[in-house]
Amino acid sequence: MRIAAVVLAAGQSTRMEGGNKLLLDLGGMTLIERTVGASLASSAHPVLVVVGHEQDRVRAALRHLDATIVQNPNHATGLASSIRAGITALPQGLDGALIMLGDMPHIRPDHIDRLITSFAGGGDPLALVPTFKGRRGNPVLWAAAAFPMLAALKGDIGGRALLTRHGDRVRDVTMADDGILIDLDSRDDVTVYQLPFGPANNRHRVD
Repeated sequence: MRIAAVVLAAGQSTRMEGGNKLLLDLGGMTLIERTVGASLASSAHPVLVVVGHEQDRVRAALRHLDATIVQNPNHATGLASSIRAGITALPQGLDGALIMLGDMPHIRPDHIDRLITSFAGGGDPLALVPTFKGRRGNPVLWAAAAFPMLAALKGDIGGRALLTRHGDRVRDVTMADDGILIDLDSRDDVTVYQLPFGPANNRHRVD
């Protein structure tokens, strides 16, 4: 199975006080480094990162990581444009791709690999969705058959409508913890989810 990861990192962080949340320092590592680092430590390959808002700063934060940067010049039009930019930049011959949100600090390589292993188990799903205690989260693994549908999305929406429309071909994958449900929208979230501010000894650690 050849499964890629597309990390969405082009948003404007309108609800985060004081700047771009993806560049928030969490224990000496930016939020976007944590997400991309988890993707790179998984069996997903290649890892693409879609940038737009403050792209030079995001690129600088990721310069030491072996990820492919994809520019989305239309990022201000909404989430769909970043999904489209990432999907259209994928190489040929993939079996599927994970759509990763850049602001999820508790996503780990084992979350990603569990989705990939479940996909490899067969059954011809269109999408695999991680769940915890019955709640669906992210990232979602999409089969290559869904790529044209994802590339056709418009506006400030993700793939949720596709999951509803093709529900009979969507498989839930149970996870052992709630990391797949947690994203950061405000600085209060940093406190709620007990994330560290400031420098750490190992800058490139992925917890």
